[in-house]
Amino acid sequence: MVGQNKLREKIATEIANDTFPRFCIITGPKGSGKKTLCQYIIGQFHTVGYEVGIKVDEVRAMIDDAYKVSEPIVYLIADADNMSITAKNALLKVVEEPPKNAYFIMTLQDLSNTLSTIRSRARSYTMDTYSVSEISEYAVDRYNSAYRNTLGYIRRSCTTPGDVDLLESYNVEEFFAYVLLVVDNISECEPANAFKSSDKLAIKKDEGYDLSIFWKVFMSVCFDRLETDWDKYSDGIRITSQYLRKAERLGVNKQQLYDMWVFDIRGKWL
Repeated sequence: MVGQNKLREKIATEIANDTFPRFCIITGPKGSGKKTLCQYIIGQFHTVGYEVGIKVDEVRAMIDDAYKVSEPIVYLIADADNMSITAKNALLKVVEEPPKNAYFIMTLQDLSNTLSTIRSRARSYTMDTYSVSEISEYAVDRYNSAYRNTLGYIRRSCTTPGDVDLLESYNVEEFFAYVLLVVDNISECEPANAFKSSDKLAIKKDEGYDLSIFWKVFMSVCFDRLETDWDKYSDGIRITSQYLRKAERLGVNKQQLYDMWVFDIRGKWL
C-alpha cells in the first residue's frame, strides 16, 4: 500500500496494544484507498474479513452472525454513505454493545453521512492526503508509467490512487486531447455545442470519462497556462474547484451541475 504510513503505524500500534476499537469509521475521498487500508487492518489481526452490504437486511444478518462467532472476525461495511436510516439505526446495536469476537469497520467519503449517535460512539480515522511522490510511486509500481508518456499527466492531475486507476483505464492520449479541446473551445463555440461537450462524460450513461477526473485535468491544464493569461485561467481553476467539491456530494444531478459549470466558465471566459 502506497502512502498512509502514519495512519498504518498508528493502527498497528493500537492492534498490538489491544486498544483498537471494536467499531471504527474510515473516511476519505473516493479512490483514496479506504478498502486497501481495511485489508491491511485485517492482515494485522491475522484473521478473516467479511464485506457486508449496506441494506438493512444485510446489516441485520451481520449483527446476528457477529454474536455467534467464536473466533475473531472483521466486518467491513464499505461505501456506507448511502446507507438508509433504518440500516443505520440497526447498526447502533453493535456500536453500543459490540460482540466480544467481532470488529466492525465502516468506510465513508464524508463523516456527516452517518448518524451522530454512530459518530459519537465510533473511533474515526481519516485518510491522509497523498503527496505527488506517493502518487507517482503508485503509478510506477502498478502501471509502469515511468516508461510511458502518462506520468506527467498523473503527477499534475491525480490526488488519489483511484484517480490513477481511472486514467490508466482510459486511452490517456485521447482523454487529454478531449480535455484540451474543451479548454480551447468551450468559450469560443456556440452555446449548444458547449453544453454538448459533456457527451463523452459518464453523466447520463455508465460509459465515458469520469466527471471528477475530467475537472481535475481541466484545472491542471489551466494551471499550466497561468503564465499566458493569469486572470482567465485562475478563474477557470477557481470555478472548477467549486464544482468539483459539489460533484462529490450525494445525490447530485451531474448533468445539471455540468451545465451550470459551462454557464459559469463561459461567463468568465467570453
